[in-house]
Amino acid sequence: MYFLEDTILSPGEKIRRIRGYLGLKQSEITGGKVTRNLISYIENGKTKLVKDTAEIIVSSMMGYAEQNGIPLEITAEYLMRSERNQANQLLRQYLVELKNSLDDDKSFNIILQKAEQIFRYWDIKDKKAEIYEITGDHLYGEEQFIKSNIYYIKALENYIKETNDFKIAEVYLKVGRNKIVLKDYQEGIYYNIHAKLILDENNIKDINLHNRILYNNALAYKNLDQYVECLESLENLEATSEYLNKSQHLDILLLKGNVYFRKKEYKMAEKIYEQIIDMSEEEQLDLKASAYFNMGEIYLKKYNKIENAMEYFHKCMHIELIIENYNLVDTYLNLGRCYRAMGDYENEALFLNKSLEAGKQWKNHISLVEVYKEILQFYIRNDKEEELDNLVEEIKGLIDKKEEMRDLLIRVSYYYCDKKNGKSKALLRYLLD
Repeated sequence: MYFLEDTILSPGEKIRRIRGYLGLKQSEITGGKVTRNLISYIENGKTKLVKDTAEIIVSSMMGYAEQNGIPLEITAEYLMRSERNQANQLLRQYLVELKNSLDDDKSFNIILQKAEQIFRYWDIKDKKAEIYEITGDHLYGEEQFIKSNIYYIKALENYIKETNDFKIAEVYLKVGRNKIVLKDYQEGIYYNIHAKLILDENNIKDINLHNRILYNNALAYKNLDQYVECLESLENLEATSEYLNKSQHLDILLLKGNVYFRKKEYKMAEKIYEQIIDMSEEEQLDLKASAYFNMGEIYLKKYNKIENAMEYFHKCMHIELIIENYNLVDTYLNLGRCYRAMGDYENEALFLNKSLEAGKQWKNHISLVEVYKEILQFYIRNDKEEELDNLVEEIKGLIDKKEEMRDLLIRVSYYYCDKKNGKSKALLRYLLD
C-alpha cells in the first residue's frame, strides 16, 4: 500500500509529509538535479509537479528509505495524482468495501460516513450515484424503507446528472417498489410507469426491468382493488414466459390467485393455489407455504371447514419452520383461531403464544397487533386477570410504536369497568396522559 494512500493530499503536501516521515530536508531530495527552491515551490503549491521532477524526488526518497531500512512504497505516478483522482480512487475502494459489508450494519455505516466526507469536498457524480444506490439497497434489506427512499432519490439525482438512462429507470423502479411497500400504491405506480417511459424513449430493451415494472404495478393494482388492471399486467408478464424462471412464474401465479381470492372467486383461486403446490420444488418452498396458507384461509373464512383449514395451516407451518419464514406469526395465529373454533382452548393458548413469540422475534409489528388482540380476548374470556395485567404492561411498552395498541388498552379498560373500577380508571388515565 502506498504511503498515506487513504488520505487525499495535494502533490506538494504529499512530498512534505513523506519527507517529514523520513526526516529529510528539502535539499536532500533534489538528487542534485533540481534546486531546493523548486521543491519548496512544489510543496507550497506554487509550482506544478511534473513527471521528471517527481521521478527525481521518488528516487531520492526511496534510496534513502532502503539504505536506512525504513518501509516506504511510492511512485512518481502516485505523487502526481491530483486530489480529485485520489478521491475517485478512495471512492472505488469504498464501493467494494460497502458491497462486502452488507451484513454488517456497523461497518457499512462507518464506510458510508467516510464516503460522504469525501462528497463534502468532491462532487464525483458517478460514485455518488453508485454509493447512494447501494445504501438504498442496504436500507431496503433492513426494512428501513423511508431512509432507503431518501438514498434512492439521492442516487437518482446523480444518475440524471450523469445521463445514465438505464440506471435512472432502474432506480425509479426501486423508488416505486419502496412506495408500494409503504402502501403508497398510486405513487408507486407513477414511479414504475416513469421507469418504463425512460426505457421506451431511449429504446432500452431490458426484459428483466420490464418484467419487474409489470409485476410491481400488478401488486400495487391489487392493493388498490383495481383487479382488471392487475390481471392485465400479469397477462403481459405471462406473455414473456420464455424469459421467466420457475420461481418468477410461480410468483405471478400466486399474485393472480390472491386477486381471485380478493374478488371472492374462490374456485379459481383454489385451482391456482393447487397448481402452485404441485409445481413447487425445493427452491420454491416459500411459495408453496403461501399457497397452503391461502388455501387454509379459504377453508376457514369462506367454507368454515375448520379441519380442512387446519390441515393446510399445519402444512404451511412445517415448511415455514424449515425455511424460517417471516409469515410464521400469521400461520400460528390462524391455527390458534382454528383451535378456538373447535373448542380446544389449550391449543388455542399454545399457538397464540407461539404467534406472539414469532412476532417479537421477526419484529412483525403489523401482525403483532392482531396477535395481541386475540390474546387479550382469550384472557378476558377466561378471566385470567394476572396474565391480562402482565400483557397490558407489555403493550404499554409498544404504545409509542403502534397507535392500534391504544385500542387494545381501551378494550381492557372496558373489561375492568364492572370488575375492578380502580384498574379501569388507572388505565384510562394512563391513556389520557
